[in-house]
Amino acid sequence: MDRRRFIASAGGLVLGGAFGGAALAKTESSLRMPSKACKATLRTTPGPFRTLSPLRADIREDRIGVPLKLSVKVVNDFSCEAMAGIPVEIWQCDAAGIYSNVVNMVFDHATLRPVGDGPDTRRQMFLRGYQLTDERGMVDFTTIFPGWYTARVPHIHLRAVAGGAEWTAHDTQLFFDEKIERAVFASGAYAARGPNPLSAERDLVLHGDRSMLKALTVPLAKDGDGYRGNFELAMQSL
Repeated sequence: MDRRRFIASAGGLVLGGAFGGAALAKTESSLRMPSKACKATLRTTPGPFRTLSPLRADIREDRIGVPLKLSVKVVNDFSCEAMAGIPVEIWQCDAAGIYSNVVNMVFDHATLRPVGDGPDTRRQMFLRGYQLTDERGMVDFTTIFPGWYTARVPHIHLRAVAGGAEWTAHDTQLFFDEKIERAVFASGAYAARGPNPLSAERDLVLHGDRSMLKALTVPLAKDGDGYRGNFELAMQSL
């Protein structure tokens, strides 16, 4: 059934029989969902590298890379109304593919299975942070374009929590246009590692799902020596 024209059918039939067509039309109109009803943003795994993040807008610390200004708007997936006071958290790897506050994993490129431990960055908090949405449902982060590591294409993790209840967490991941990715990885702090050797077909989350990739790709525009992107997250409210 089309969510945009949801009607309580049984109730409408009873009213129609008892009071005639005018009452039915009124009931139908009052129970119809908003015409701009949103589709919930696709969920993904939060991954193995999530830890607690500090409250802040600029999450870079000492990490060097192409600047990225990321704006996220959180809306109710039923009404499309902005949701204020929602904690929105992002975390990502640096230009070398390293996460903070974890023991990073090393993956075998052929099998994509973990084969050992990488850098231990526990007690470091670079490229992690959260903020609360304002009355417009907005948060703005300053970060860098994420690097790549074996088993994953470049991405940023995103989590929003409704009503302060962890069980409501809406986890997803944000991806980027491949042309921009190639340009970034040929420059500056990324150039020594070269381009990402992994395609979306082998990515451990996407598994070649190009429709998911498209839905979760953040459109980017040039912004000085970096990029700016906007993403809308539609989620349930309590």
